[in-house]
Amino acid sequence: IRIGFHAAGYGINDARKLASSALRYNQISGIAPEVFACPNIDITAQAIEEMRAAGVDFIIVSVHWGYEFEAYPEPKLMAIAREFARRGADIVCGHHPHQPHHYETVFFNGHPQGTAFASSVPEAMLTSPDGRPRKSLLIPSLGNFTSTMFTAICRIGFAQSISLARNTHTGAVDWNLGGYEWFCNLARHPRTGKRALVTAAEFEALSVKPRGLLHALNHIRDFMKLEA
Repeated sequence: IRIGFHAAGYGINDARKLASSALRYNQISGIAPEVFACPNIDITAQAIEEMRAAGVDFIIVSVHWGYEFEAYPEPKLMAIAREFARRGADIVCGHHPHQPHHYETVFFNGHPQGTAFASSVPEAMLTSPDGRPRKSLLIPSLGNFTSTMFTAICRIGFAQSISLARNTHTGAVDWNLGGYEWFCNLARHPRTGKRALVTAAEFEALSVKPRGLLHALNHIRDFMKLEA
């Protein structure tokens, strides 16, 4: 199974530095600062098209976007995520809000797993130009893995396991959700005294825990309800 990965973002702190940098930056312009016209998604859309044309089986689009510290994604970003999915992305995942967001699955062209939602959640049933029955996972924000922010709820992230399988009759690759794992960022580990990223289970086993982090972890787990 061939997997393709494309990374993009909606802006950087100092765009002037790009002029003197060798960094290639795939920008989705028109989101920050926001403009009334539709954001320009051409770079990412072209990358998805090129990967499909090259025979890539499974496409992941990772986007740095979203408002910091917000519990829900901005509707315009979700519309863009669905458009990336419509064009062929199998997973669209985001980061920048610094706290986890609920994810959603959209079904295309009559994918059989989507029939149970057709009447109750019709907006989850979409069509795409390829006509291929498939589904896409949209995760607006995975939370925070790399920095110890000043609020406890922004020191938490989660990793979602995905299993891939190729249909022996059609050759199409489909995915299903597997397990998941919560993580906590510790500015100072009680035992080592160093910064550490630990699983929720490791964190809960600590005899001394950073103030407020256990409450934040329990709150976000209940809020997200990934167990359901």
